[in-house]
Amino acid sequence: MAYKTILASLNEVSQLRSVLSAAAAVARKDAAHVIGLYVIPAIELQVGSEIQVLPVENDELQQYFKRQEKTVRVAFESTVLEAGCQGEFRVIEALYPHIAATVVEEAREADLVIVGHSSSASSRALGADFSEQLCIGSGRPTLVMPANGQTDLLLDRVLVGWNGSREAARAVFDSIPLLQRADEVLIAYACAESKLQPRLEARREELEKTLLRHGIPAHAVDLESPREAGKALLEGAETRRANLMVMGAYGHARLREFILGGATRSVLKGMTCPVLFSH
Repeated sequence: MAYKTILASLNEVSQLRSVLSAAAAVARKDAAHVIGLYVIPAIELQVGSEIQVLPVENDELQQYFKRQEKTVRVAFESTVLEAGCQGEFRVIEALYPHIAATVVEEAREADLVIVGHSSSASSRALGADFSEQLCIGSGRPTLVMPANGQTDLLLDRVLVGWNGSREAARAVFDSIPLLQRADEVLIAYACAESKLQPRLEARREELEKTLLRHGIPAHAVDLESPREAGKALLEGAETRRANLMVMGAYGHARLREFILGGATRSVLKGMTCPVLFSH
């Protein structure tokens, strides 16, 4: 099992180095094909003043990303292609000023998506929930590189969040190519209801046996915290010095708003190391 097609979303220009370095690091191991995706947003229509009621074109965003294209292309070529990885730099013109839907569509044929965590400081074309939309909407495992903290993909110790849910199962098995390369894999769980703990422990033991058949000698750690699961995972990763987290992404789309589960929201807000999400 390996990631053979990796899509690196490159519109978060401030995080080019971390996204491209992670893509190259994953690709080198399995001779994967890396797609560096760069999307040019459509011209934005804005309503004018009270006197001028007709929409007016604002190409500020579009021009910004057009100006950055050469810089992004050079970074892709120097980090990915010159490192000996196979790949292509792909420029897409979006139909809308917001590019998330275009990136999600392009991502669905990839084995793995890598993106820098965006914030409201990025740009109107990305939006504050850009990485969230990829995690929930693409249907593909999405490796989110943090804006602050550890910006390199290291695999010394991986912390895997496990609660027996569908999303957690997707995340664990989507991450197997990375877990097989890790020095240490920790299966972390927090069970708020004591009556469910024996069942969860039994399922966790089965997970450990399954991973061992993949050559992954994982072992369990308890997150002894009554707090919300996302905060407990963040604390567990910090305490155990994990440099990669793996967890299910919980949430759903409603029109253009993404309703995230509490754990997913907490981890995205507080992450200081890369996190692989699956939904």
